[in-house]
Amino acid sequence: MTMKSILAATVLLAAHFAFADGTGSKTAPSSQPTVPQAPVETLVTVNAKGNDVRDVLTSLFTQDKASFVVDPNVHYVLWLSLNKVDFDAALGIICHLANLKATEDGGIWYVKQKPFVNEHPQPKLPPLTNHDLAKYVTLKMHKSSLAEVLAKLTGETGVPITIDKSVPSFRLDAHLYRKSLKYALIVITKATHLSYKLDGPQVLVYKPVPPNPVHIVGG
Repeated sequence: MTMKSILAATVLLAAHFAFADGTGSKTAPSSQPTVPQAPVETLVTVNAKGNDVRDVLTSLFTQDKASFVVDPNVHYVLWLSLNKVDFDAALGIICHLANLKATEDGGIWYVKQKPFVNEHPQPKLPPLTNHDLAKYVTLKMHKSSLAEVLAKLTGETGVPITIDKSVPSFRLDAHLYRKSLKYALIVITKATHLSYKLDGPQVLVYKPVPPNPVHIVGG
């Protein structure tokens, strides 16, 4: 091999190493796997001092650049301060306070009012008996409405007395000393041409319906 051939081979070999170590335009493929990036967490800040929940939701979804729809019957006053809180956590807190339900469908959030549930329902009262009407009352009322007189009887005995909507307005004098509730009801309903009856857990004062006239046709 001549000296000229040796120099040419050396140049080619040097060019090959330069191409392999990155000085050229082609590099060997990397053996490191590509790691997917985690989604960016949206942090929001919401402050409300007696603001309506609709305004609070508008601020919340605007910061997240999210589309949303709120039912027109949603109303609630909020007092809260959330500073740099995760969007989902903030939305959950607001929905919990205002009794709302938020669902996402097709990239749009829909906020609706959940039905309110009475956590402490009133216990059912037992039906009244004549024994409840034996309680004593004392009245001294002048030109008082019928509703006021019956409310006074309820206050003294604890027996609920309801006036039927068919009863007209009355004003009367009521003077009774240590009389039974039954006696008081008889006197008051007789003076006003009304009637009363035990109606489950209450006494119902009502206007009796006159009987239909009987027509006798002679033969």
